[in-house]
Amino acid sequence: MGAFCNSICLPGDRREAARSILDRWLAMKGFVREESAVLFDLDGDAERSAYLATGGDWTVLFYSHWEEEHRLIHELQATLAPLFYVWVYDSDVWGYDLFDENGFLGSFNSDPKTHQSFPDDPVGAPHRPRIDAEALAQTLGIPEQAGDLRRIERRRTAFKEDNCRELCTALKADAAALSYEDLENGALDDFPAWSLEQVIFARKLKEDLTVDIHTHPVGRRTPGGLLYEETVELPAKVRDELARIRRRSRWTLRILQPLAYLARAWRGIAKRAQSIAQSAAPRPMPRPRPGFRLESAVLVNERHGCRITLASGLLPAAVSSKPSAVFAFKLGPTLVTCTARRLHKVEEVLKKPGRSRVHRDEKYTIADHKVRHLVFELSESLTSDEKSYLVLYVIQTEKALYVFLYRSRRLPAAEHEALIRRTVDSFRIEAAAHGD
Repeated sequence: MGAFCNSICLPGDRREAARSILDRWLAMKGFVREESAVLFDLDGDAERSAYLATGGDWTVLFYSHWEEEHRLIHELQATLAPLFYVWVYDSDVWGYDLFDENGFLGSFNSDPKTHQSFPDDPVGAPHRPRIDAEALAQTLGIPEQAGDLRRIERRRTAFKEDNCRELCTALKADAAALSYEDLENGALDDFPAWSLEQVIFARKLKEDLTVDIHTHPVGRRTPGGLLYEETVELPAKVRDELARIRRRSRWTLRILQPLAYLARAWRGIAKRAQSIAQSAAPRPMPRPRPGFRLESAVLVNERHGCRITLASGLLPAAVSSKPSAVFAFKLGPTLVTCTARRLHKVEEVLKKPGRSRVHRDEKYTIADHKVRHLVFELSESLTSDEKSYLVLYVIQTEKALYVFLYRSRRLPAAEHEALIRRTVDSFRIEAAAHGD
């Protein structure tokens, strides 16, 4: 999968004005600003979020829901025009759109037949003319850079984010080539001249937050979303036919998978070679940035106000710095992650994976927090009879469920499981954590 980015660029320091417009616009949609710490990944139905990055001559707005961006631009352009929208689609197409208080001043698109921003308004229509580098430079007050912008537009690259990054750098808005997801993962740390603010808006929902992980059933969701305890027993003839299908599928996959791997590998090598040959600078590789810090053998997550103590032989691991990513550590090749989940997501957390059975279900308490330890035995896939194990420790606190999870090809050895459990059981919430 290629790169995606969408950002709204506002000349000058426009944080306060942009924040005010977001407040007013989202209030009309039923969302109000949340002031508490961001502990979870965004709930796409009940929440909206925006990052406001300020640096040099620009304020760049990254919005969580790309399908609502055109309407947001309409709200912004009335008082903050001209504004500039830059985007990349799957590394294959890139472009930008320029707006004044009346709407489109014009658009550039490297391949409008493949993808367009705001496809309801096609590039080249009377109200959305094609724009050239001279018009862009003139509107932004940098006519002397028209030649450089034209060269960037015409440059042929395998990865179109290279063009986008070069254009944003030329405009002294280099952070605009990032994405909302990049900012969630701490990518702005590579841009020390920029400051960042996140604003969260939530729609108030009536929910029953009475949660008890000790008494909540372990169930499995049907396609209709219902929870049930037992799987349906299939007739023997149906089971035999499914087994024959799995055996045939395994042989087919053994033949086709190596060919598919080779094709993908050669495509990647070819695109990478083309990009290196054409690019003035190599594409930056994302760096994992954990959301916790290490103090001797203790992992501390300040956002969540909690800590764990690593047992001997365990090492910290970096997987993500998203709000829900709390801890990660390794025991040999085994990676254990801890994520925060909302209390009302308890059914999803305790959901039994498809084609699995509960191998262990243990309930106990640590430091006044209820814990549920589950081990699921599951089939590798529909085309394989191999077994593996999914291991969970779910800790219930006042405001979140903390889920320690790892997967193993075989039942964990007793000594390894003891080390992981000792680390999980060291989980503590700091005083005054989760404050509003």
